[in-house]
Amino acid sequence: MRVPLPRYQYIKDIEDKVLSIKRENVKVYIVCPGIIYGCGEDTFYQLFKASWLQEPEKLPYLNDGSNKIPTIHLKDLVKFVIKIA
Repeated sequence: MRVPLPRYQYIKDIEDKVLSIKRENVKVYIVCPGIIYGCGEDTFYQLFKASWLQEPEKLPYLNDGSNKIPTIHLKDLVKFVIKIA
């Protein structure tokens, strides 16, 4: 039901094909982790640093701040994938 941006449509098409597999004893899982951070990636480095140092005192946010962005630490994603496997 997800509607991807046009440049990611090919990924969604692959997901749909994989999910349509109907075989006995075969379960299919699609993992969509969102933004991955941790273990050296600097995705949130500036925000974490600013928060820790309280510079600025309040971190900026977009619009009214009710937007949600899915994030996951790399180690948690690995644990999740291992449990699925």
